[in-house]
Amino acid sequence: MSFDAVQQLVSFWFLVSIGALIVGRLIILNSLAKAGQRIDWFWSGTPGYLEKLLWAGRGEAGRTGGMSRFLLGLTLNVIASALAFIFMVVMPAIARRAP
Repeated sequence: MSFDAVQQLVSFWFLVSIGALIVGRLIILNSLAKAGQRIDWFWSGTPGYLEKLLWAGRGEAGRTGGMSRFLLGLTLNVIASALAFIFMVVMPAIARRAP
């Protein structure tokens, strides 16, 4: 099985977007921990949990907009890259293997 250039680019985009989401969530977790916010580490990777903490800790001051949009953008980027990966890499590979 050989990848063409588009499949390689989509695979790279998928891997980088997952890495960016993980690093972004760690940066925001670190900033919340430094601000004294109580964090339940078990739920820290769940979408929506960090946003809830942002609104609970900083919502009164109105400083959550940028970080919330940052998390939303990273999450949407992972969803878009996952869909592209499924339709442009996985499905053609399955079609080639079919008898």
